[in-house]
Order: sequence, then C-alpha cells, then structure tokens
Amino acid sequence: EMGLDDLLKRQNRRTYGEWLYDICELPPPVARPSLQPSEHGSAAARRLIRARAPDASQVVCFNTGGSSRWEQKRWKQDSYRQLALAIRAADPAAAIILTGGPDEAAFNAALLAPNAPFVDGGTDNAIDAFAGLIAASDVVVTPDSLGYHIACAVGTPAICLVGPTSPWELDTYDTNRVLHADLECISCYLARCPLATTCMDALTPPMVLPVVSEVRAQRH
Repeated sequence: EMGLDDLLKRQNRRTYGEWLYDICELPPPVARPSLQPSEHGSAAARRLIRARAPDASQVVCFNTGGSSRWEQKRWKQDSYRQLALAIRAADPAAAIILTGGPDEAAFNAALLAPNAPFVDGGTDNAIDAFAGLIAASDVVVTPDSLGYHIACAVGTPAICLVGPTSPWELDTYDTNRVLHADLECISCYLARCPLATTCMDALTPPMVLPVVSEVRAQRH
C-alpha cells in the first residue's frame, strides 16, 4: 500500500526491511544485503584511486546520483563543494571521489572545475565498476539512491542525505546515518518543491560535516 499511497509513506516510521521481514515472518534483526564486486570492478577502482590520489589518507566518495523524478532529491552543487573544501581543510590528504550516473554528467562536470577538490570517478560506470568504487571508499555521501543501497550491500559506511523521500524507511545496519533537515514537509514525494527554500537547501554542509568526520574517525 505504501508503494501506491504517498501519505502512508509519510506516516510510516518502519524501515522497508522491517516490513519485509514481517511479511515473510522472519525474525529480526534485518540482515544487510550483500553484493561482491567482481575482481575486474575492484581492480578498476584501485587503479583509479592509485592514479589520481596515490597518497590519500582516506577515500570519501560523493555520489551525486539522485533521480529525475524528484527535482530536489539531489543535494545542491554548492553544498557538495563546501563540504569537500571543509573535509580537505581538516585533512588535505583526503581524496574525495566524485561520481554519479549519466543524469549527473553535467552536474558533476560543473563541480569538476579547475582547482576543484575532487577526483573524477566518472558518471558512465557499469554497475560493477560503480560498486567497486564504493567498496574501495572509506565513507560515501549520497542521496537516497542506488549509491546508498550499493554502499549498504558492499559494507561501506554511508551518509544518506534525504529530502523529498522518506528517511524513516531506510535501513542503516548500525553503520550508516540518514540526515534530513528539520522540516515538517520532509518526505513530501512532490515532483517539484513549491517553496523558495527547499529541504535540500536547509540541509547544510555544517550539518553534514560533523557526521562525515565522526564516521571517518571510526574508520581509522
């Protein structure tokens, strides 16, 4: 019913994993999904990181992939840029890999301006190569998207930035964090936001940076 009724999705406070376990009469806890990138995909990710960030202290992956269905699902360009600069200011040796899907080609190209603090991870990766890149990272910052679910499946801690979709239905498996602005209209499921300041405008880099720092510290 939640798949057909956005009001039910907004009212829901259980994860999809919890619902599915109940439907299948399985005992909790909800198990993490599992995806093992091929050696080819893993090797391609290692080569990219060695070539473009050989002295990286840690690898932080920014996956900008969202969805063309919801205009505000993707975090803002300037927010990604400010967060990257803050991470690099605290740790100049951190490598920040920028990736996404084909719909993010222009979005990421604008972020990859001269002197930008990013390593280009591409927007045309096959799923296996994309999974390899996420698996090779220490932490992933991503909207509610394929990138988040792949991070869950390969075991890379993820920070999921959520606005027009439900933050409450996402399983976190004790390693992930789901962040959203403190607005009543979160999980609106509207195709376009009618407000001048959107939920993704209200989710600012200073709100995200401490969580990234905390998760990165746990990876040392």
